[in-house]
Amino acid sequence: MAFSRIAGKGREEEILQDPNFDRKLDLITEGSRPFVKEHLLTKISRENCITIINYILAMQTEVSPSERYRIDTIFKLKQLAESIIPNPLEI
Repeated sequence: MAFSRIAGKGREEEILQDPNFDRKLDLITEGSRPFVKEHLLTKISRENCITIINYILAMQTEVSPSERYRIDTIFKLKQLAESIIPNPLEI
């Protein structure tokens, strides 16, 4: 989901400045090694990080994946985001 394609400029800025960003990031990276969270914050754009967070939160709601599967998915999506710079992820 690319925010610039589905939302106006004001809505996009609101999404990128989510006050719950840190809480959501902690929730999806719970149980992973510290570098996973660090890489999401430093190696990819904030927009792609938010896309990954939203995808993982939806996945947790829909299918309740194992911790290992969730962390592997985060890591693979992060690698994908690194390889397609500067284009945002569209999931």
